[in-house]
Amino acid sequence: MELTADNIFQQIDDQCFCLAILPSEVLQTTISILGNLMQQNFYVAYDLLGKKLSFKRMKCKTVEDYYDHDEL
Repeated sequence: MELTADNIFQQIDDQCFCLAILPSEVLQTTISILGNLMQQNFYVAYDLLGKKLSFKRMKCKTVEDYYDHDEL
């Protein structure tokens, strides 16, 4: 999974960006959580039998062209 700046930083205003990653210790857990910012522009596949999680970059334009903007 290759992330871009858009998947890692949240723009607060014209001159301020926040890193959108926290260490798991902050959440008091040993698991990692991929939030919605990191998952944007990716297809996510869940293989329950194989116990695998897969990601593939997608083009949002493809989704926008498929659906009417009112449906999104």
